[in-house]
Amino acid sequence: MATAKLGIQRYFSRVETPKDNPEIERFNETLEYEWLYNCNLSLDLEEFNPRLAEWLNRVQL
Repeated sequence: MATAKLGIQRYFSRVETPKDNPEIERFNETLEYEWLYNCNLSLDLEEFNPRLAEWLNRVQL
């Protein structure tokens, strides 16, 4: 595994547990409420990925 070769310890946090990984949980909430619920959901990945990348580059997280 690449992480073992690089000496990176892997661990998993529990889903929807802000105390385990608050930065990621806050990012997921921001992404969900400020972007996804604003009519940006698309099942076409060719459309979805560029729009998400554009939004991520535009916002200051």
